[in-house]
Amino acid sequence: MRFIVDAHLPIEISSWLSGRGYDAVHVRQIGLRDAPDASIWDEALRTGSVVITKDSDFAHWAISRTPRPSIIWLRTGNMRRQPQIDHFVRAWLGISTRLAEGVAIIEVR
Repeated sequence: MRFIVDAHLPIEISSWLSGRGYDAVHVRQIGLRDAPDASIWDEALRTGSVVITKDSDFAHWAISRTPRPSIIWLRTGNMRRQPQIDHFVRAWLGISTRLAEGVAIIEVR
């Protein structure tokens, strides 16, 4: 499974996923740090990646557009870097289960 981690999230999330055998990159690593959301969306479609984001635009697009990548939408509000990483790690089992079930938009609160 492939993942693209959006700009407003810590790069450590992609590192954590990579360390568990997933193909995960942060937008900074693929030259999309300052890219518009549409470019990240297109890259996710091109590579078959799941987008991990805090940006509601991706979730709204996933409802109204096809084809669409799966979206992991972190709705945690403002958090410092480490608590945000820890929250993602704690939520991973539920996230991975829902991805395996084919859920297109996974909200993490």
